[in-house]
Amino acid sequence: RRVHGGMSHTSELWEDEQIFANQLKSIHHEKPPVSTTSIESIARLAFVQRAFYKHVVMHVEKFARKCRSDHRLTALRIIDAICRKMQKFVKAKLKKHSSSRVRNTYSTQSTW
Repeated sequence: RRVHGGMSHTSELWEDEQIFANQLKSIHHEKPPVSTTSIESIARLAFVQRAFYKHVVMHVEKFARKCRSDHRLTALRIIDAICRKMQKFVKAKLKKHSSSRVRNTYSTQSTW
């Protein structure tokens, strides 16, 4: 069993990917506009599988190519929700690391 990014390559990971793909497919059966909760749940699953971003991108691109014209805006909303969730995560991570760097720099300079 190989571990990549804190996640193991097992059958349960494939199940998560299938759940993500099935949620995208279920949007085809909804009438536009698709609910925000549906979009957020897809974005949450994409965030959980961020180590496998290539698979997530592949599924979202496939959805955007195959969806009907009245779901094109939904595809853009899904992409936007995923990007916002990742951006929020990256900002929080940078903020955490930058505050420790400032603290370390300040303590180093005060000892000079």
